[in-house]
Amino acid sequence: MEHGGKTYLDLRGLRIEQTQIDKAYLRNVNLRWAVFRDVGFKNARFVGCNLSQVAFTECYLRRAQFEKCDLVNSRFDSCDFSQARITDSRIDFASFKNCEVGLQNIEFHKDATARAMVRVCRSLKLNAMSMGNFGDAGDLSYLEKTYERHGLFREKAWGRWLASTVQHLLWGYGEKPWRLALFMLFNIFFSAPCCIGSTRCRTRATGSTSISAASPT
Repeated sequence: MEHGGKTYLDLRGLRIEQTQIDKAYLRNVNLRWAVFRDVGFKNARFVGCNLSQVAFTECYLRRAQFEKCDLVNSRFDSCDFSQARITDSRIDFASFKNCEVGLQNIEFHKDATARAMVRVCRSLKLNAMSMGNFGDAGDLSYLEKTYERHGLFREKAWGRWLASTVQHLLWGYGEKPWRLALFMLFNIFFSAPCCIGSTRCRTRATGSTSISAASPT
């Protein structure tokens, strides 16, 4: 079949279970709506493939590579992504559950919309939390809020955008508390000289008033 000026091998709706397809090389293959369950894709390589709405369940994806693929609305459940790479691919609205996948495995597509990235980051964050990977969960939470702020700016929701920007600058949405500590230290060191100067001015003014009141008319 042809789509977007490219010729694809049409394998839509393919269903494979309990099979090893290690070191497979798939290029320009349309696997939309395919279902893979308990399939080994060790060292497999997908290039320019349509994998939208594909379900990967309990698949072994160690060192697998997804390059320039369409993974929109794909579902990954209990998959092992050890040393796997997803690069220059659309992963809008893809979901990950109980998967060994980290931020180092994914290179986000530059053309993805802010709203789509919010959902992707949220899915990856929840997955990381369920796997006990709280370091990635914190980074993904920060990315989620960052993309949300960009989306608010494009939508011209200025009130919510301003509130989000203030949270970002003050403490990085809770993921960068050192910013709040620095802000508090700045306030302390900046406010102290001001308070001392103000106190001295009031003291001098009070002293001058007292002297004026005591002097004879």
